[in-house]
Amino acid sequence: MTLNQTIFLAVVLQVCLEANLVNGLARQMAGQPFLFYSKEIIMRSITTNKIVPLIQPFVAAASTAYTGTVDTKGYDFCNIVLSNGPTIHAAYSLCAVSECDTSGGTFALIDALTLGNAAAKDIEGNAAALSDTDDNDTVVFQIDCNESRQRFQRINILTAAGGNSIFTVFAVLGRVSDMGPDNNANACAALTGTSIVLRS
Repeated sequence: MTLNQTIFLAVVLQVCLEANLVNGLARQMAGQPFLFYSKEIIMRSITTNKIVPLIQPFVAAASTAYTGTVDTKGYDFCNIVLSNGPTIHAAYSLCAVSECDTSGGTFALIDALTLGNAAAKDIEGNAAALSDTDDNDTVVFQIDCNESRQRFQRINILTAAGGNSIFTVFAVLGRVSDMGPDNNANACAALTGTSIVLRS
């Protein structure tokens, strides 16, 4: 397994664990039991989150725009994850999420999810700057699909001038309703959007 693959898998697991906490909070707000404490429920939640590659790992050219779009229809939350490799030439000129109700429509940037925008704050309330997109940095955009968000969410990246960069972007989609008892491997593969699921 390469270093990039190892980083990618570690980030996926971390985001899935965070997504499970969102699931638990959503259940509590809906008057249902908060189930985060249950190991079995954690396993069910993680294994039924859908993983959608938006930009595969590759060497990105300098001063070039890259995008990847995910359809969030039918999901309660969406985490878009940017994972940088160790050779980012410089912080990106643009790193933001935009949205639109149709896949072919005009996408508008979301101020709160645009690094460098005054409205962009991390979960601790600190300013989210473009300088947070340098070597080995990971940026997670957490989107509540039930909070007046539009159906299609798009990552927008403009690489810096002067050199190449290596990065990948993927989305993790989840539904509160997927926290059910179905642990069948084939069902999980279908839910997660993967070719095969292995379990020990």
